[in-house]
Amino acid sequence: MSLLSDTQGRPERVHSLLRLLEAHGGRLSKEEIQAWLMPRALGKERTTAADQTLGAAKSLGFIKAEERRAEQELTISPVPADPAGFGDLVHNRLLDAPNAADRVLFEAYAAVLVRCEQEQGTAWLKIDTVAEVSNFIRNALAGADGAKDQFNEEKSPPWRAWLVAMGLAWDTQEMGFHPQPSVRLGRELPEIGNLLGFDKEIPAAKFLAQVAQRMPYVDSGSVFEDMARRIHWSRGTPRLGVVLSETLRELHDDQVLQLGLRGDMTGATALAEDPAHKIQSFGFVVIPGRKS
Repeated sequence: MSLLSDTQGRPERVHSLLRLLEAHGGRLSKEEIQAWLMPRALGKERTTAADQTLGAAKSLGFIKAEERRAEQELTISPVPADPAGFGDLVHNRLLDAPNAADRVLFEAYAAVLVRCEQEQGTAWLKIDTVAEVSNFIRNALAGADGAKDQFNEEKSPPWRAWLVAMGLAWDTQEMGFHPQPSVRLGRELPEIGNLLGFDKEIPAAKFLAQVAQRMPYVDSGSVFEDMARRIHWSRGTPRLGVVLSETLRELHDDQVLQLGLRGDMTGATALAEDPAHKIQSFGFVVIPGRKS
């Protein structure tokens, strides 16, 4: 099983399960977990929701079954107290891919980002139905091996929920799904700053290499490039992608980082075109130091 197969094992439920186990010394039986997490009013759905929440947590490697005692055992400590910390934990675990099937979550995201390049924007996500987007992802993931069972319309809601939890997208009833990793990149900046420095000019290429390493599903990252090959797409103009460009501009506007370009610089990195924004390219990035 994979994280997306357990469609009712949503982020908030898995996080609650981990905190519940932690509060009870790291072990509980399945029956005790059902009693704590799932209201009896759900009836048969109560068992399914509990089983799939356990399945999602096991897929991530956060719990394991202790057969001798017929209990579920927590494998991490401490459990992050807030949703943002939990999102960080999930993101880091998926980068390590303890379950190869869960790599699909990032591959599907990269496929959508590549499609945004083909379409020169994200408007297609509002035009296409959920079924059409899911079918595109399904075919993109199939690649040359023809295996088309990795993604479908049923897996789309949990996929979107996990992306939101990790700070990679927005998904609201009013606006729909929008891939936007500004929250994720903002949370990665402290570690990038520790490596490359705070309050100093970091060459654009050096900064972007770190972004691609820590977020391999965006431009130049290994997952993004793999999906681009599968979809048979290559960039015609040397510039950053639509989604990453929007993300960097947003973080600049919010003063989370600074994009800059001095007149004596050569080889500036071009952003995707946005006539309404003053920054069209940058040669360096400044990450502000932590305020005491």
